[in-house]
Amino acid sequence: MSKKNKGGKPQSKPANKAANAAPQVEAPTVETKKEEKVEEPKVEEVQTPANPMSEFTEEVKKATARGLDPNRTVDLLNLSHSYFHDPDAAAERYGIKREVAVKMDQCTAIGVMTMFAQEVALADTPWSRTMRPAVLESMAEVAKEIGVTINLKSLPAPDKDGNVTITQENVKVSAETKKKLKEEKELLEEKPELDVNKIENKMQLRKSLLIFLSERKDYLNNIQKAISLYAAYLEKEKADATKGMSRIQLLHNLIELVGEAPIVMNGIGSFLYTVTATTKSPVPAFCHLKNTVTDRTTGNCEYDNHFIADVVREIVIWKANLKKAENEKSIEAVKKNLEVLKKDSKKNEKAIKDQEERIETLKNNSKVFDVTISYVTEPSADPIESFMEKRAEKDQVAMKMFRSLSESLYRGTDLKGVKTDSLLANMKMQAGVITNMFRDPNMQFVNYKESEIPELQFMKDGETEEPKEEPKEEPKEAPKEEPKKEDGPEETEESKN
Repeated sequence: MSKKNKGGKPQSKPANKAANAAPQVEAPTVETKKEEKVEEPKVEEVQTPANPMSEFTEEVKKATARGLDPNRTVDLLNLSHSYFHDPDAAAERYGIKREVAVKMDQCTAIGVMTMFAQEVALADTPWSRTMRPAVLESMAEVAKEIGVTINLKSLPAPDKDGNVTITQENVKVSAETKKKLKEEKELLEEKPELDVNKIENKMQLRKSLLIFLSERKDYLNNIQKAISLYAAYLEKEKADATKGMSRIQLLHNLIELVGEAPIVMNGIGSFLYTVTATTKSPVPAFCHLKNTVTDRTTGNCEYDNHFIADVVREIVIWKANLKKAENEKSIEAVKKNLEVLKKDSKKNEKAIKDQEERIETLKNNSKVFDVTISYVTEPSADPIESFMEKRAEKDQVAMKMFRSLSESLYRGTDLKGVKTDSLLANMKMQAGVITNMFRDPNMQFVNYKESEIPELQFMKDGETEEPKEEPKEEPKEAPKEEPKKEDGPEETEESKN
């Protein structure tokens, strides 16, 4: 794990931290209302009121555990229409490229796809949806994050308007995803208690938290509510239980209590994890999640950047730890298989060699998960120091980072009129500021400060610049840091017995 501090000297020596321990990073006060504007990052402790539910209980009591009834189905279709229907109109409306509009706000798309999957897997009525081929391809890519496969080859030809109709017959939901969808539907129908004063134990609390974490949209708002409910429960159990605890520590502990991620969070986690592992930086994941909660018309975001960074950090750690747990199960399965095979080592010589190689691969996977965690707990400045130069060399990872920054930081801004040097200086400083949000307060890169972000300089009328060559869309490829997927060893005849 690289610990280079290129880009700035740390102010003091970092403390030793386990990769999967709760990061000791202070964060702003827990917010319980999305409508309240959050002041720009202030480092302070969570302030728990005398009655932790004073601003929360009434709001939460109004919430109900809802299944996908006809009204919600209409909501689903409206949401899918606004997201998936017309990328051309979206590109014109938001001043972005068409291909960006198709893939815009992938985290939101995961939530929409999860609702589609629920209808396909659990609904009793036939299901179909019409959309454009380019959007359908993007939808198919998103579907993979939650264990859903859309068979594009089996689809009918586009109609006279250029649209394709997709039905249940074209969609395959994995057994694991179908099981999770069913469990979450049953949880929603159970209607867990959301009044903290009526939650009697942590098992009930876990179910209540899952209500918020299973929501298909408004992720950050529901994560805030989950944090507030969790803090309120701790305070109910013991006065001042949350005193001195930062919001990120509350979120980290909450996630440990929940354990297995709800399907939509698992999908978002997979996406953010892969983006982080690929770029070796938390910046693109931050940008993608911020895009999800930024108003597409006004460009305003109602959440402060530190909260978004906290959520990215914890979701990536969550996903990495889930991967580690699965990996450990595979290691144990291989070890058991080896025990059986070694009972006749001469006969099973080749099989033993294969299994020993597999176990080495699995052990290396564990290291990769820890390295990815380090990208959101103690990120290096290397990726932001070098990505402009690498982008000029057509490096695919650098292009990905440049694109995510452009989409998140300058939505609605016509960058064609901005001087190139000004844009790059502004972008680099902003990327450094974002990186610092993921680092220990005592280990900040001192030459990346929000107060020193330079303003964009626009060219005057008649002024021209050498045209900037726009990088082409990068080919789809597996992240270099992502370990080879292991499904566990196949059972031998002896091991079955």
